[in-house]
Amino acid sequence: MQTIHLQQDISDEQYQMAVRVLEAINIAVKKPKPSRKNPARSDDAKMTEQDFYNMIEERLEQPTYPLTGEKRKEWFDV
Repeated sequence: MQTIHLQQDISDEQYQMAVRVLEAINIAVKKPKPSRKNPARSDDAKMTEQDFYNMIEERLEQPTYPLTGEKRKEWFDV
């Protein structure tokens, strides 16, 4: 049995149309698994404005380090 994976997001209408076409030519279509969100990560869209600015301030207070040529090559294999 062969499996086909779509490499691009499609709308619900496009998905339903594709399912109808595939079923019309006797190809079984499995329902997609629901996506699992990372429960540790909060949805930024539900964040209050003050929480958003607090998050930015916390990030700005964290130390930064310059990316040297050696580190770049080590991290990115360049």
